[in-house]
Amino acid sequence: MAQFEDLRVWQASMDLATAVYRLTLESPLARHFALIDQIRRSAVSIPSNIAEGYGLSTKPQLVRTLRIALGSARELDIQLQIVGRLELVDTNFLIPLSDLCSSVIGMLTNLLKSLGSQFEQW
Repeated sequence: MAQFEDLRVWQASMDLATAVYRLTLESPLARHFALIDQIRRSAVSIPSNIAEGYGLSTKPQLVRTLRIALGSARELDIQLQIVGRLELVDTNFLIPLSDLCSSVIGMLTNLLKSLGSQFEQW
């Protein structure tokens, strides 16, 4: 893989970050400043860490940043669940975002496994 932009996980995480950021601008969620700040940070962190890992050009650094991206994706997943429980966003908008987030988590997990990372689920 010559460029991180060619990775499906990076493309999906960019779609996720863009959709999440737009959602926080337009919904009743926008009034909850601390929550939207955390949601935005988590969402933007995912593609940013993938890009950073590729930019550092070593396998150990790539694995490290992919793990950080995975942590951010899991964090975002929980934050979306909290938004749903608080009924701050219509579930018709939230379900596709949650599904995309789950997909990104799966792709990151598979990428880490393919890189031989000692990745274990607890």
